[in-house]
Amino acid sequence: MSAWILVSSPLAVFAAYLYMRSKKDKKPVILTPQDKERSSDSRVSTQRIRAMVLNFCLLPGGLSFSGGWLFDGKDKKRERIDMLLDMLQSYDVLLINELWGCWWSSHHTYFYEGARKRGRDVDGYWKCDLEPNCSGWQSVVPNGVLSAEVALNSSTKLHLLSTHMQCTSAPTTSMLENSCDKEEHHDVGSEVVRFLAATDDGMEGATRIRHGQIVEVKNFLDSVVISMRASFSLADLSQVKEGDHYILGGDFNIEGGSEEYYDAVKLIGRESVCAPEFRGTYSTHSFLTPPGWRDVEYNVNLDHVFTDLHVDEYKVRVLLARLACLTIDCTDSGR
Repeated sequence: MSAWILVSSPLAVFAAYLYMRSKKDKKPVILTPQDKERSSDSRVSTQRIRAMVLNFCLLPGGLSFSGGWLFDGKDKKRERIDMLLDMLQSYDVLLINELWGCWWSSHHTYFYEGARKRGRDVDGYWKCDLEPNCSGWQSVVPNGVLSAEVALNSSTKLHLLSTHMQCTSAPTTSMLENSCDKEEHHDVGSEVVRFLAATDDGMEGATRIRHGQIVEVKNFLDSVVISMRASFSLADLSQVKEGDHYILGGDFNIEGGSEEYYDAVKLIGRESVCAPEFRGTYSTHSFLTPPGWRDVEYNVNLDHVFTDLHVDEYKVRVLLARLACLTIDCTDSGR
């Protein structure tokens, strides 16, 4: 009887879902080369840097994106983790989002252990907390900027910053009306997603929240790039030299080419490497599309990389079932 109540009531599912989320760690992850000489910085072996930015969409055990109820799907978690581990040797640094961790699930520790065995450090310091600028259910999970450093040479550092910003929980009514599939789904997961969207104040609310977050991200980026110590008393952040560089990447949940995107560009002071093509990094054709979004044709660029390095090549690489990542080849030349 209790199981039937849980499945049949969107509010009950939402309560369980929210409780599970409150017990999880959703911070971004940065992977850097292990420093064999054990000096203060991880090191890359060449002036040419290969970087990956990926929203991995890996929920802990018991939760899933691919099902109808948010916990009945098959997300191919171990298969995707093994695939990503096999790719590590192709990249110098990786900025990964949504590798969810919690006490009852071993998926994230399985990935961390596999990465370390392959010569990678799970690196970074939690530098900038965006939670005060979150709303709805997203205010109970960690949102912010993770920061790490690697040495390009004996005198130049590369500052790595990974972030994940407020998402839009459900499509708008107009998006559903313009969908190719006019039939509306009424499964429990879709009802929960719509309820979550209501707590976020819809797409307009998410846009407003992201504006506040991008201001915080820019303030933190300035504290790293400008030759000064950060203003929020982090003793481990050393003074940045003028010759140092940065890569800021992650799931900004900002559509490339939109008015919101260009507002972010004005704040950051440069365009994403994704411009001007803005190849799609999120698609509702993916088997990881959550309930509520499957009625919509939505293929957009939501992930971005901002860097003062010279970008020689930029790609959107499609992984398993239309899960896309950004990859860039950079060299230490020009700003």
